[in-house]
Amino acid sequence: MNPLTFAGATPSAVSTDPTLLPTWIGARATAAAVVVAIVAILLTYRQVRLTAVQLRHDSAQAAQDSEDRTRPYVTMNIVPSIASHGALDLILANTGATAATNVRFKLLGAGFGLSDDDTHVGPGLREFFATPFELAPGARMRLFWHLPESAAERSDKRGAMGAPVTGELQVTYGRDVGGRPGSHEYVTKHRYDFTLWPKITPEAWTGARNEGNSSDPLTHLKNIDFGLRAIAHHLGETTR
Repeated sequence: MNPLTFAGATPSAVSTDPTLLPTWIGARATAAAVVVAIVAILLTYRQVRLTAVQLRHDSAQAAQDSEDRTRPYVTMNIVPSIASHGALDLILANTGATAATNVRFKLLGAGFGLSDDDTHVGPGLREFFATPFELAPGARMRLFWHLPESAAERSDKRGAMGAPVTGELQVTYGRDVGGRPGSHEYVTKHRYDFTLWPKITPEAWTGARNEGNSSDPLTHLKNIDFGLRAIAHHLGETTR
């Protein structure tokens, strides 16, 4: 064999064909483009998924905001009574935008006093609480709640009338949706303890009275003057 021939053949066997270089570069570019496309798809999917989650959250929040704006709100407040000293009244109100339907009240863990002898407050509250009713938006009701024991009461059983001074009141109610009762019910509880509260709560004063001769016109004029002074005083205090 001719050594020159062998030597000349060896470099040509290991040399790279220049015509294959563009193909190799194109394959690398295609692979890079595929990787970039996959990354872009993954990022797009992640963004779409996050957007969908945010939309669901916004939709749920909007629905909750709408519910909060349009639902009824039944409130309970126990205040000094306008009937007598030491007595308590229950004020019920619907401060929401829609009517509260199927309103039911319950006195938790206690009962109303004087079930046998009391023909005024206790039985009336029991009957009222046993009957569901409706409370329109802005409606307000004031009820007797507690009347302390009085020596003037004609009863064989002594004691306070109505609800106990300490207890917990629960109200359950719903609202109509499209003219039909809604599926959601609302429950509110109000715990109170007026063992000492009435003793430290200011009450309205009727004014002084002149103890002079009741048939004397001057006595009546003085009583009117005292009453007007009391009214002016109370009106002034309400602005503070």
